[in-house]
Amino acid sequence: MKYRVEIPTQHKETGAKGWQCVVVDATVTREARSLALLEAGDLTAIRHRRDAVLVLNDPARPINVIDVTLG
Repeated sequence: MKYRVEIPTQHKETGAKGWQCVVVDATVTREARSLALLEAGDLTAIRHRRDAVLVLNDPARPINVIDVTLG
């Protein structure tokens, strides 16, 4: 199955909030979440574009895992 995982980000200097979207193939949502976090952590785009860091512990902005298999 294919999942789109939306991971919250925050700009280091300004605090501006955004999202990093990663699409992964996985069998369950938990696996999709883990794969996306690994991939997003390795993406140079996270570090270079907008100087953002991943935000993994904000209850107001949880990591969203969306099944996009048919879409």
